[in-house]
Amino acid sequence: MSRKDLIFGTYVAESLVETTVSGGEFGNGIDSLNTFNGKHIVLAGAVGTDIVLKLQESVDDSVYTDVAVTQMIGGVNSFTILATGGDNTAIQIGGFDLQRYSRIAVVSGAGDISAVSEVCTDLSS
Repeated sequence: MSRKDLIFGTYVAESLVETTVSGGEFGNGIDSLNTFNGKHIVLAGAVGTDIVLKLQESVDDSVYTDVAVTQMIGGVNSFTILATGGDNTAIQIGGFDLQRYSRIAVVSGAGDISAVSEVCTDLSS
């Protein structure tokens, strides 16, 4: 599902459908050719334990590898949402010079989270 921002001509696509996640789960592949630096915004609801996330990339949306820290905005590719942080936590995860597809991977933890990615299909909109 995507929603268009009529001012900036961008769409918001779900990269991790709102659900209760646990370690070893992966979000949807988002086409990095149409995103801003493969940027994903992760939103946390009820988090029972600390949740550790990372960004992955793929050439063909089937085989994914972790994005190198040298390609990550901020120079790290491990993000933790703390259980003690309360509900409604948001973090931004992004990289540059990525392969065509990117996704959020849940390394460990459990809780209610979702993620969206800004997608630009036509800058002239």
